Amino acid sequence: MHRFSDMLSRSLGSNLDKTDAEYLDFITNSSKRLYDLVEKILDFSQVNMKEFHLTKVNINQTVDLIKSDLSSLINIGNCAISYSGLPKELICDKHLIHSVFQNLIGNAVKFKANENPCIINISCEPTDNTFLFTVADNGMGVNEKDQGKIFEMFERLNPSISGSGIGLAMCKMIIERHGGKIWVESELGKGSKFKFTIPQNVSTRIDL
Repeated sequence: MHRFSDMLSRSLGSNLDKTDAEYLDFITNSSKRLYDLVEKILDFSQVNMKEFHLTKVNINQTVDLIKSDLSSLINIGNCAISYSGLPKELICDKHLIHSVFQNLIGNAVKFKANENPCIINISCEPTDNTFLFTVADNGMGVNEKDQGKIFEMFERLNPSISGSGIGLAMCKMIIERHGGKIWVESELGKGSKFKFTIPQNVSTRIDL
């Protein structure tokens, strides 16, 4: 539908009056949102279905790659991203963990509080048997009563900001597949700290 409406728009061009153009715009945008939602649902369904490949991952490189991938969004949001203490050899599924960090960083950029610079800090604290990761921001924050709900499918606390409501649910599933937990510590208007754990020994089987 999205491609058809796009072709129709290009074909008719200036022959459309203002009202028809607005209708066609609505159809095009709605179909694109539907397409994006279907893609996200497929990604979510594959998290549990795809084979689990454990390898040693340098999380510093993972974050650098995400910063490059999201550079346009980061520049528009006037964001500063820093990180420290990240493990150079985390045993995990490389692509799934990449998705977790990309979702958390992308959300921090999207949900910035105002026109002030967006500040994101990513850190890791090793314990006896786990790595505790924190993705902290100075954004809008999350009301205490909503902090559990945001990890549910299709849960969107701010409909005015684009999104599928699937990203955090996917993060939760990925972290739990690794044997960890994810949660948020936040106060409305005072930023958020998304925290998750990954066991230091996810499995004895590693794909080299």
